Amino acid sequence: GARIVVSDLIFAQNEAIAQQTPHRLVIDTAGESYYLQRRRVTGDWPVEGDADFKLSLNWRVGGVDNLVDFTTDERFAGVTIAPVTGAAGSYTIDAAADDAGLITVEFDELGSPTWAAGVDGVIRPQAIGLRGDSGGFVVTIAPFTGRITVERATVVNE
Repeated sequence: GARIVVSDLIFAQNEAIAQQTPHRLVIDTAGESYYLQRRRVTGDWPVEGDADFKLSLNWRVGGVDNLVDFTTDERFAGVTIAPVTGAAGSYTIDAAADDAGLITVEFDELGSPTWAAGVDGVIRPQAIGLRGDSGGFVVTIAPFTGRITVERATVVNE
């Protein structure tokens, strides 16, 4: 599951560079799904109900839907999106924690991720937790460079 998420993040990043238009992957932790969006030339993002709300992720073999749904896609059998705490090398996934809502990973025209600094003014990697039968994994997107990595995480409260 983590490899597919990484592939789709890299696809969004590459599309942002190739089309010179910001792209983002929107991850719905409550809905256990994600989709791709492209910013319009007018500068706004599509909203629910717009024809271009969810872009196709059919670049990969077998991917014909505009939505990757963990509950129906057999490649994600037993995998859930989970909230993450901690820092690199010591991430924790809390299996009992509430869903985090929407996680948006946006890439600008240079492929750099765009998000604001935390309350303390520090920009940290964005983290997406994936929990499955083989344990927990965290996909991180580094600030500035957009480097995408995967590392194991401790799962608590299972």
